[in-house]
Amino acid sequence: MRVAITGQSTRKNITTKLLLDVASSLVMRSVSEEDSRRRERMRKYLKSAFPGELAKDWEATFRGTEELARAALAEVTKGEPGVATRELAARSAYPLVINGQLTGDRGTKNNDQPDRRHPGEVIDRMRSTPHGVHQLKQTLLDSAAGRRTRKVDETGQITQNEDGRDILVTDADLRRTFPPAGEGPSPTPAPRNAAEILGNALHDLATSIQAVEGAVKVVEAVRADDGTRAIDSLGADRADCEAWRNILQDVLFKLPVWQQRSVQRHGIIAEDPYDLDTDRDDEEGEEPDDEFDGQPTDEDTPPQDEVA
Repeated sequence: MRVAITGQSTRKNITTKLLLDVASSLVMRSVSEEDSRRRERMRKYLKSAFPGELAKDWEATFRGTEELARAALAEVTKGEPGVATRELAARSAYPLVINGQLTGDRGTKNNDQPDRRHPGEVIDRMRSTPHGVHQLKQTLLDSAAGRRTRKVDETGQITQNEDGRDILVTDADLRRTFPPAGEGPSPTPAPRNAAEILGNALHDLATSIQAVEGAVKVVEAVRADDGTRAIDSLGADRADCEAWRNILQDVLFKLPVWQQRSVQRHGIIAEDPYDLDTDRDDEEGEEPDDEFDGQPTDEDTPPQDEVA
């Protein structure tokens, strides 16, 4: 707050980063956490949980959760995620972060999580899909009831384990369910229907495409004696290149068709870059906090104070 007050002399200095710094600091006043180290980590995670999309024009309507979720779902179905999904994202960030169910980047030390997206990037991905809207809605419903967020399926129904107990969402689970664009659907260990089998096949396709991209980089990294790229001077076999191009062109012709089928069924998924001018906090030297790194159980936790 001191930086916000003393660090600006004109309106031009009010950046998105500064606004989110102030917002996260104000929101943290409602969190009853005594440990200063854990509290500061919460604040950092919360700041990065607000996607850059929230810097666009929109106003909080304070509508009920059901009404807001219906409006958000209507926007996503039409292929135009807008003000309702932004408000849903903003309101859902607090319980997900404060309850430790969505965390920030912890660096690479003692961290087996390859997905290093900001929490806001995960939430932004969620708000652009029907499944994600259902999950954000459940987050608000459970928060109002004083419990941690339970996992829902693509229809919005709460999922349960084999013992009939509700499953709580975790940071890793949210990142798997709503992966970055280009990685394909999350794989299903034991697919039981055509949709799950197709999802696994698309995941394999995404992995193969990424492998092709990596292989091309390896080819271009080979250097000749004079330091230039060897492929630029030596080239590749003409017949091989022709065969590879035919395969890639065939795939390129199919992708727009598959995309259109998805649009007809789910609506357009509008992706916006996470363009905040904020740097990552690679806390590689810190030890993990139990509250944020432990796996939650399906026992209710005490409710957090409401945000004014």
